[in-house]
Amino acid sequence: MFTSIVAVLLSFRPSDYDKGESLEERTQRFTVLAHAIESVADQISCTNQSDSCKPLYQDRYLVAGILMAQVYRESALRRDVWIGVCLHKWDCDYGEAKGPWQLQQRTTDTDEEWQAFASPELPGLEKAAWRTITLWIGGATQGGDPTCGFARLAGFSQCGPDDYGDDRWKLAQSLANKLRRK
Repeated sequence: MFTSIVAVLLSFRPSDYDKGESLEERTQRFTVLAHAIESVADQISCTNQSDSCKPLYQDRYLVAGILMAQVYRESALRRDVWIGVCLHKWDCDYGEAKGPWQLQQRTTDTDEEWQAFASPELPGLEKAAWRTITLWIGGATQGGDPTCGFARLAGFSQCGPDDYGDDRWKLAQSLANKLRRK
């Protein structure tokens, strides 16, 4: 699944803010991200894990699709947003969000833990991906609808039909289907 994730990420149009980034640099950045997405999708779905693993979500392809849809919609895959050096005051939720998934700091997060979400390194990306998908699962489960997972990621405490996330859910499903076919 890893190479398919890289291919899908590279298929998104690069942001104008990343014009100075070469294809090789972009591919390297997406390679690390793809490792994080695949690793977390496998852990969440208990794919290639120990027999004692209890899945939080069954479909590893859909988990990967959700993570890719969210990272694309939140950061447009922009390098500056990923590393927490946002070019505009409204980027990164006015400095309140970190990393490619634009996660807010919890009261239980140390500043160091929260800053790690903006790391381009694999451990930070895996922690951010884990936080993203577990928040999504919690929202989707509590709201009884997959779009509620995206509403939770946006900071909404409740969701209703057609309130938020329908476009992200459709994109996540489409991306998951691409991964299944490859």
